Amino acid sequence: MEKHPDLRMFKDKASSAPAVPEGGLSFWGRAAVSTFRFLASVKLAVPIILALMVILSAGTIVESLHGPDAAKLLVYDTLWFAAVLVLLGVNVLAAALDRLPWQKKHTGFVITHLGIIVILVGSFMTRYLMIDGQMPVAEGESGAHVTVSEPLVYVFEDGSRRDAILKVNKKPFAWEGREKLKGLEGWPFELYLLRYYPKARVQETLEEAAEGPAAVEITLHNEFVRQQVQLRENDPMRSQADLGPARVTISDKPMEELSPALSEPSLEIVFGNETKTIVIPSGAEFPFRSEIEGTPYRLTVTRILKNAVVHGRELSDDPPAPGENVWKNPAAELTLEGPKLKENHTVFSRFPDFPTAHGMKPSEAGAVLRFRAPHDGEETAARELRIVSAEGDMTYQIRSGSGITSGKIEAGAEIETGWMNLKFRVDRVLKHSRLERSFNPHPNTSEAEDLASAVQVEAAGKGFRRSYWLAAGYREKFEVEGKTVHVVYGQRRIPLGFKVELKDFKIEHYPGTEKPAGFSSDVILKDETRGVVREAHISMNNPLIYNGFRIYQAAYSQNPGEPEISVFAVGRDPGVPIKYAGSVILVSGITIMFAMRRFKNARTPS
Repeated sequence: MEKHPDLRMFKDKASSAPAVPEGGLSFWGRAAVSTFRFLASVKLAVPIILALMVILSAGTIVESLHGPDAAKLLVYDTLWFAAVLVLLGVNVLAAALDRLPWQKKHTGFVITHLGIIVILVGSFMTRYLMIDGQMPVAEGESGAHVTVSEPLVYVFEDGSRRDAILKVNKKPFAWEGREKLKGLEGWPFELYLLRYYPKARVQETLEEAAEGPAAVEITLHNEFVRQQVQLRENDPMRSQADLGPARVTISDKPMEELSPALSEPSLEIVFGNETKTIVIPSGAEFPFRSEIEGTPYRLTVTRILKNAVVHGRELSDDPPAPGENVWKNPAAELTLEGPKLKENHTVFSRFPDFPTAHGMKPSEAGAVLRFRAPHDGEETAARELRIVSAEGDMTYQIRSGSGITSGKIEAGAEIETGWMNLKFRVDRVLKHSRLERSFNPHPNTSEAEDLASAVQVEAAGKGFRRSYWLAAGYREKFEVEGKTVHVVYGQRRIPLGFKVELKDFKIEHYPGTEKPAGFSSDVILKDETRGVVREAHISMNNPLIYNGFRIYQAAYSQNPGEPEISVFAVGRDPGVPIKYAGSVILVSGITIMFAMRRFKNARTPS
């Protein structure tokens, strides 16, 4: 009987195992033998290897054109690619079992095939068990969850604990259609996915509404600059805009006249509606201590700076240049103390809205601190254009120096501000407004920092149908059956089982430039369940390794007036040791095969 072709490429033909006799087998027995021989044959191995070559080439091309996420979704994370790998494992296992009973000369062959199988097992463990995400942590705060790239829609109801997490299937490219999101069984509405953009830029417009905050669109211009500004009342992101030495705001409260010029520096401590003032007399010695009258707190001023400048990570008092204002950038360093409280603050006179406490956190005493430096009115007073909306009427106020001018707003009229020949014109007035949000898709390979994943969903129930755009950080709400339902879009968060507290973020620059040469973080690892507390230093090539997780320094964020944020790359791959072990086994098997062949050839007579 003719022997079947198989993978006996490393085996001496003269020592081939005898074929399995088929004469006494039933139909199903013969079918099983034929199937096994095919699974162990070169006829199957060659197409598998060719298919892998084509698939891996296609994956490389897709990744170069559309990014790694598209390659994963279209190639590497597909069921058919997993099926090809499973078929490869079956082929390798069957080829090894086909040599039973194994002999000494099969040692290298069997070990080599075992190595391939172990590598495949490790690869599947990586595919289904690996965690790979990011964890941003602000200085002075802790992170305990890693955010992975798995989009979700979170739905919850006001006044109850009712909620639902809906999985959103990722798409390789910008997608439009209508796909029902599963997980709202028993709710009085359904959610449908209408659009999914892996990377998109937000576009926001103000529209007239029957109710809502007032808003305006204005243009400021002179012979050198023209800038359009949208302002919306009571909106933290849109109620003011900084324009160099001046700012533009909208509020329902008018500006007040500046107090007369000060001859001595002072500190204002605001507790709710009550303000306490402490004057620091000329010639005072530091540290200067003072009780805050009517409160259990006291202040200790350690230093007054007339021109505060940051050198490295230290704040120093630079002497002014000839002809410059002595109080160029005044600041005060102080300590606020009270019952079970001790806070260090740095208060800037010209930037009263900046957080003052070290670590950028609000004061636990609920105090707001302001530093007022000596000034001569015009020189240090803020320049501000304020649109005042009160009882449906719109007026403007312009502060230039210590004085304020005001008038009624007329659409299209140009008004002098008194600063640098700037004029402003009100292009649009909305007594009530709503914010319309949409997103424009961008290529997956775009590296722009202001891009984010975005979805458009539709809520459909009995008698209503509404659509909303959602991205990370945005929330929408609607009424259904007399209850308020909130819809939030975000990424899946996985608990680490321990905390990482950012003690200090460090960044180094190339000499004479603002280009970062390197950045790192000093952290404190806290595992309460195991009683572990230890300090560590994390950089790009020096990860923190704990409980199977590797935490690397990945990126950072530094914005004026905000705490420094360190972004860590967090990963755990239980398949790595398995793949390493498989690689060692594979190399060992190949080495044994060639060593045994060389030994055999050396013993064979010429």
